[in-house]
Amino acid sequence: MSLVGGVPDCSHLTSAGNTTITGRAGAAVITIRNMAAGTQLILSHLTVTGGHGSSGGGIDYLGAGAMNIDNSSIVSNQATDGGGIHFGGNGTTAAELYLHSNTFVTNNTANGGSG
Repeated sequence: MSLVGGVPDCSHLTSAGNTTITGRAGAAVITIRNMAAGTQLILSHLTVTGGHGSSGGGIDYLGAGAMNIDNSSIVSNQATDGGGIHFGGNGTTAAELYLHSNTFVTNNTANGGSG
């Protein structure tokens, strides 16, 4: 599954810039659950900002498989655990997180876990 920003419409598939996804109080901006082992999630050309969740202000991921983030910014999010990214496996299978080129996780805050 891919979520790719920076395109003006579906007829133009080359990204030029980022698409901003802004969150709100009480929830992560992007929540992913139950990805199966062997599957991949690709987030590309996005700015994820303004989330205020209990687990993951920007991105809250729980499952197996792999999450790949490139050419994106996760910025100015808040949470109890994982201000920018809260990432975990499903308990039986490990999950994999890859931060590729031009990806920035900055200015995020968390009360209990990592920012």
